[in-house]
Amino acid sequence: MAVSPISPAIDPKDPLAILTSASSFFISAISDLPRANLIGMVVGTLTFLATICTVIYLLVAGGSFSRIAAQQAEQKANNGAPQPTSLSYKALASRPALLDDLSLSRSRMLASPAPPLSSKLLLPAPPEALYKLFYREHMSHSHAASSSVPGNPTSVLTAYARAASTYAGAFPGSPTATLRDAARRYARVYASVCTASVKENDKWAAFASDPVGSASLVGSLVNLFAVTPPTLPAAASRLASFARCTDGRPIEGESEYDPTSVWCLALSPGPVDEAAAADHPLFSGTSPSSATLLVSSNTTLKTVGVIVLGRDDPASLSVDVPDVVFHPGYAGTLQEAEALYLVLQRIFALGYRRVTRSVDAGDVAGKKLLERAGFSLEGTAAKARLKELEGGDVVSCNLDCYAMLNSDWKKRWEGMYAAVYGAGALAEEKRATARDTEEDEKKDKLREMREEELKKEKGFEVVEGEGKKTK
Repeated sequence: MAVSPISPAIDPKDPLAILTSASSFFISAISDLPRANLIGMVVGTLTFLATICTVIYLLVAGGSFSRIAAQQAEQKANNGAPQPTSLSYKALASRPALLDDLSLSRSRMLASPAPPLSSKLLLPAPPEALYKLFYREHMSHSHAASSSVPGNPTSVLTAYARAASTYAGAFPGSPTATLRDAARRYARVYASVCTASVKENDKWAAFASDPVGSASLVGSLVNLFAVTPPTLPAAASRLASFARCTDGRPIEGESEYDPTSVWCLALSPGPVDEAAAADHPLFSGTSPSSATLLVSSNTTLKTVGVIVLGRDDPASLSVDVPDVVFHPGYAGTLQEAEALYLVLQRIFALGYRRVTRSVDAGDVAGKKLLERAGFSLEGTAAKARLKELEGGDVVSCNLDCYAMLNSDWKKRWEGMYAAVYGAGALAEEKRATARDTEEDEKKDKLREMREEELKKEKGFEVVEGEGKKTK
C-alpha cells in the first residue's frame, strides 16, 4: 500500500494546512485496511468513550465533585487550614445513641452498689408482682389452653409463672422488653421439663425451692448452677462430681481417659482435686467480675462440665468466656450446646452487647462449638498465652479471638434453639412469640388510649403514664 507523504511545501506556520494534510494522511492510511479491522477500531473507540462518560457520570451522581468543592470551601473558611484527622466530639456525638433497653440495663448494672456478675446470672426468688403478672398473662392468652407444653394445666401455669418471674426479676423495676421476651422463652422450656410427668413436676418444684436449685438455669437436658461464696457449702456434692468427671475416671459407662486432654487447652489449672475442690481457683477465686457455672445433667444430676465467665464490663456491656470445660463424653453433644445456649440467652437478655471467647489456635473442637453457635472470628493474637505443662515446661499459645454481638444473637438464637430442641419446637416457639407480641401491642394501644383520655380531662396531665393533677 503506497501512502503519499505530507508535502514539504506546506507552510509550518499554517495550522489549518497542517491539520488538513494530517487528515488526508490518516484517511489514506486506513482506507485500505480490512473491514474487520475498521469495525474493531470503531467499537474500541466507542467503548473507550462510553467508559469515560460513565466514570464522569458516576463521579457527578455520587457527589464526589460536590464533596471536593465543600471541602475546599470549608478549608477556605478556616483560612486554608486542613481539617484534623483525629475524631472530634462533634463527629462522636453524631453517632447513634444507645437503645433505651440497653441504656436502662446499663444504668441498672452500674447502680451503687454494682451487682457482681454471679448475682446477675442467678435467678432470685420470684417477685410476687411479676409472678402474678406472668401467671395471669399465660392464663389469659388465647394459646394457653392449647399450648404444646404437656402436663396438668395448673402445674404448667405455676411452672411457667415461676420461671418467667424469676428470670425477669434480675433487676428491681419492670423488666426490659428484651428480658421479658427471653423470660417467656425460657419459661416455656422450663414448664415443658417440669410438667412432663407428675414425678418430674414434683422433682423440679422441690428443686426450685432448694437454695442450690433456685440459683440455677434449667434447660431440657442440663441445668446450670452458679457457684458463689454463699452457695459454696451447699454445692459441695456438685464440686466433687465435677472433679470426678474431669480427672480421667469413667462416668456413666464411659471408659477412662487422659485428663490432660480436657485441661491442656483450658485457661484454668486442672484436674481438680476432689478432696479440695472448694479451694480450686475456679470456685474459690471468683471475683465480682467473674462467675463459674457448673453444668449438670438433668437425667443423672451429675456435674459434667463448667462454663466460666469473666472480665465483666457493665460500662461497655461486654463479658468474656475464658473457659468451657466438659467431660470428653459430653463435649460436642447437645448437652454442651444447650448449656452454651442458656448462658448466651441469659447474658444478652440482661442487656449485654458483646460476648468474647479466645481459644487456642489448635483447639478445633472449641472453635467448632463457637462457630456453630454463631460467633465470628475477629483475628488471631500471637503469643497471647503461656501454658505450663505437667512436666514444668512452659509453652507459648496463639489464641483465635471470637465474638458475638447482641445483633448477631437476634439472628442466630433460632439456629441454636432448633439444634437443641428441634425444628418443631422452634416453630411452636415462634408462633407463641408472635402471639405474645400481638398481646403486648394490644396492651400498649390500650395504655395509650387511657393516657389520651387523661389528657383530655380538665385539670389533668400525663406524667410517665400516670394521671397527675395540675395546680
